[in-house]
Amino acid sequence: MGKFLWAARTLGKNKVVMLWSGSDVLFAKDELAKGKLDPWVAGRVHWAVSPWLAKEVRELGVDCEHVQVSFVDPVRPVPLPEKFSVLVYTPSLRKADLYGLDLILEVARKLPWVEFKLVGLEEGRIPDTPLNLKVFPRVDLAAFYEMATVIWRPVRHDGLPFMVLEALARGRHVLYSYPLNGCIQVTGADMACQELERLRVLHESRKLPLNEMGRQYVAREYNPEKVRAEILSRWKEIILSPEPGARASRVAENS
Repeated sequence: MGKFLWAARTLGKNKVVMLWSGSDVLFAKDELAKGKLDPWVAGRVHWAVSPWLAKEVRELGVDCEHVQVSFVDPVRPVPLPEKFSVLVYTPSLRKADLYGLDLILEVARKLPWVEFKLVGLEEGRIPDTPLNLKVFPRVDLAAFYEMATVIWRPVRHDGLPFMVLEALARGRHVLYSYPLNGCIQVTGADMACQELERLRVLHESRKLPLNEMGRQYVAREYNPEKVRAEILSRWKEIILSPEPGARASRVAENS
């Protein structure tokens, strides 16, 4: 019960939608362990940005469904670059474990012939960086997507990152910790090495096409007009419901 929800309850605003998007679930688990689950909060409408996040919230004892809220503007894919490279992301050393920096460093050292570009580091300095790992601060990702063959996101917890969706929209190959259409699900350094080497060999023999499956999936499911229409439809169900705080009757696909 933060300030916003406290104010909403005080003002009698019962039809509140709470959207779970990532690490907020980890904080909620800590609160639950301390016995801080508020019945009023638990009784609101709860949406999550991905099926796996909705499942985590339900495991906390809160009714939650996956509702598509992320969208990606259409982009024209460009051909894969001549040189094989891997794009990764870590925002700070404080969050290094969450973003799998240890796995990135391990795989970079095991594949010294592969170029890795790490973007987003705004806090801290990575010690003993492998020579094949170049580190960049916050950047314009559009240019880096075009320079990369593979985007790898070895996170230990995640919602649904725009980085994955934007990379798929451009036809890039994506390694991801979670199961998502168009991505290759990988867990651990060994599996990542195996998949990266497989993709590298295909790329260097000019047999690796654009990730057309991923591109079409994002264009179809994360189209702005489609997402907007579905959100508006769900809001209408909630607004017209006679029960305060009642969830929409329609259950999301894969929830």
